[in-house]
Amino acid sequence: MDGCRSGGRAVRAAGVAGVVALALTGCVDLDGGGSDSEEDEAVEPDQDATTEDSEDEPAEDEPTEDEPTEDEPTETDTAEADGGGADGEVPEWYEVSADMWTTMESAESVDIDMTLPFSGEQHSDEEFRQDLDIDPGDDISQRIVGALDGRAVFEEKAGSSETTYLLQDDHLLVSGEDDLEASAEGLRAQGVDPDQFADDLAGRYVDYSEVVHAEISIDMFLTDVRSLTTSVGSGLEGEADERDGEAVWVYSDGTDELVVRADEDEPVLLEFTVALDDGTAEGTLSDWDSAEIPDEVDESDILTLDEAVEIYSR
Repeated sequence: MDGCRSGGRAVRAAGVAGVVALALTGCVDLDGGGSDSEEDEAVEPDQDATTEDSEDEPAEDEPTEDEPTEDEPTETDTAEADGGGADGEVPEWYEVSADMWTTMESAESVDIDMTLPFSGEQHSDEEFRQDLDIDPGDDISQRIVGALDGRAVFEEKAGSSETTYLLQDDHLLVSGEDDLEASAEGLRAQGVDPDQFADDLAGRYVDYSEVVHAEISIDMFLTDVRSLTTSVGSGLEGEADERDGEAVWVYSDGTDELVVRADEDEPVLLEFTVALDDGTAEGTLSDWDSAEIPDEVDESDILTLDEAVEIYSR
């Protein structure tokens, strides 16, 4: 492992959903900000065969039952055409990485799912960590699915907090149903029945962009992944393999591992495991150009924090 590696920006938005209800008790200042979150060979005729033996063999220009015809590809041909295989030639990491990032950054959509260690550097606020029931070294799960330059869904599990945001333009949206669920305990503590707000929040979204001062996007996630892969770029040895039925190139130094789709024209990163100073970062990148993109939310269904507070105050 080269140099000092840390988990970086692991918690981006944990624990924010439900802050509207807390604002009613003065626990949160809406203007002050929130968290920062095998190979078949052709059988050649025996040149020294006797005339007797040759009578039992097919004509020289006829293939045997196990011999591929001239136009029939062998398994090796197929593997080479796919850019690799068990015995395929694997390019050096430095040869594939540039093309890999070019392909990835020009993709339309992707599903990124990763686990990172929580570092105390991300949040020095002890009360914040206690609220989330999370300690340095604990794992944080994050997933972002959608368009590279458009709408996406971000999910995060950190300690006791689970947050789901819909990312749309400059909005960071929490569904009304999720916000109400997150706010229910606080409302009940005030003697308020949360069910009375269900109709007002159904099908609507609360915009938390005012209080979540952290960039959350697929582009940002790819930047983080690129930083991780760059930190382990030297000393990697590559070998051909197959993962989930797909030909891949596996680059490893014995500790870290990067798995790339075996495609010389359009390679993409599929998996990574990188050792950090405070734990291990692991992730998968799947559904390249086929990931689900969420539907657009109509602006009329988006509530500002003030509007949400007004509903909860009725």
